[in-house]
Amino acid sequence: DRWEVQDYIAGGGDFSWEKNLDALERHKREHAAREAFVFTVLSPDQTRYLGCVYISSMSEHFKGQRNTTLRAGIDDVAAAVRFWVRDSHYQNGLPKRLILALAKWFDEKWEFDTLMFHTSAEDQRQIQDYTELGYVLQYELDLTYGLFFAKE
Repeated sequence: DRWEVQDYIAGGGDFSWEKNLDALERHKREHAAREAFVFTVLSPDQTRYLGCVYISSMSEHFKGQRNTTLRAGIDDVAAAVRFWVRDSHYQNGLPKRLILALAKWFDEKWEFDTLMFHTSAEDQRQIQDYTELGYVLQYELDLTYGLFFAKE
């Protein structure tokens, strides 16, 4: 079974069972070390896999970047969040609902001072969703998912 995720797998769309297991093991190590967190997005009845949410600190994304500095006060107290949802659930507004739910969850339950969503420059749908919800481009890094949006 192949995922319907837009541009999820660069260079041919090969996401074998083995590659998936490798990714899950890496995510497990990152979670245990409290370096990054991955969460599954399920349908309300928890029977369908709709997408995934990735959380890390902003400072992780600035490693190896040239001529880029974090805005004053944004380092490990800023969360970098990205997500994807299956294409089949994009038209029902799931991405916008997910952005709003994540923002509320971070405000109420996490200890990060700043929430920054990031995406790929090619993902025009997500860029539009962030913009329509009042998020503004803050950083553009030389990364696959290098566009970072935040509320002003």
